[in-house]
Amino acid sequence: MDPEPTCGSVPAVKLLVLAMGIFVIAACSDDGSSATAPSSTRSPEGISPSDTPAWNLGRTPTGDAATEVRVLDGDSLEASIDGAVVEVRLLGINAPERSECWDGEAAAALVEAVGVEPVLIDGVGGKDRFGRTLAYLWNGNGLLVNLELVAEGHALSLTGDHPEAGAFLAAEGAAYEAGVGLWGSAACGPPAPATMVLDEIVSDPPGRDYGNEYVRLRNDGSDSLDLSGWTIRDETSSHRFVFPAGTTVAPGGTVTLRSGCGDDGPGSFWWQCRGDPVWSNDGDLVLLLDRRGNVVLRHRYP
Repeated sequence: MDPEPTCGSVPAVKLLVLAMGIFVIAACSDDGSSATAPSSTRSPEGISPSDTPAWNLGRTPTGDAATEVRVLDGDSLEASIDGAVVEVRLLGINAPERSECWDGEAAAALVEAVGVEPVLIDGVGGKDRFGRTLAYLWNGNGLLVNLELVAEGHALSLTGDHPEAGAFLAAEGAAYEAGVGLWGSAACGPPAPATMVLDEIVSDPPGRDYGNEYVRLRNDGSDSLDLSGWTIRDETSSHRFVFPAGTTVAPGGTVTLRSGCGDDGPGSFWWQCRGDPVWSNDGDLVLLLDRRGNVVLRHRYP
């Protein structure tokens, strides 16, 4: 995690103890004021966030009963199970990192979800590389919280092999189409022109991926577009590329981002000069964010 941001002189992430032992995380906007969930402008006519379904899988929740739950961010928490404190990473999802747009809303949604007791933690995913338990989290309403966070637009689905992976991907697609949560076109403030489109992605090139895979974007608008400070990322928390100041794409022009080491040139940049590729061959998510963090382009493959 990055260092905690601040709201003026007040830490941006506050832990407020409730009587039931749950901790609340508050957030701030990039101007230092308290963040609130903005309305969506992506929603098709007749669809609003309140119309999105509760993704109850209709099966009996399983897992260990947890108490004294402390939410850390939008996809992780600490809980006491049989007297032992366990750090849990919600399986199959990825919420915004601290200091990123929608991090506070995602954390608040997780706090609300675990407030419905009893809470069951099913460590079906084993451990991650940090020793955290990868788990499904069920609340007292019988809802799989991981899935609900994705369905409400508070987290991305991760491509992976777990029992409910298909439902997670479907929920993400529905949330995007409805424009809820982080998928709202103005979720992070006034949006930039959405004229950049995916021209091509080569995620599994012949031979070695590193140095050969790339993504190319095209400006389909009638005006030049300044990409300074825009971000392209995948579904993980570790792959981010921020376009440098002065990056401009003419109408009909393209910009190519290659994974590997090389010399940048007009309309061409290199990313991840550390020996590892970006785009998973098994499936991944391409997101283009404007400088405020609004989602401009989403492409999931295969």
